[in-house]
Amino acid sequence: MQLSILLPHHIFVKRSDVSNIIVETPQGSFGILPHRLDCVTPLTPGILSYQCVNEGMKFVAIDEGILVKTGEQVMISVRRAIRGDSL
Repeated sequence: MQLSILLPHHIFVKRSDVSNIIVETPQGSFGILPHRLDCVTPLTPGILSYQCVNEGMKFVAIDEGILVKTGEQVMISVRRAIRGDSL
């Protein structure tokens, strides 16, 4: 999948080799795999995690925002984000 995390003034993350994503929503957390149906969901502040094909899990602390999945592309728009290996 292609993952883009967008902040108001720049692109925070842009990867094209993502195999899965885990996000927090008002209804709870859920995972996104490449063949999941397209969706739009609000995001709550929390930890977003994603895994790239040949790397381990990556963690990003995010503020509230929105996620849009269309085909192989996942776009996440948030106000603030912080990267970390052990969040």
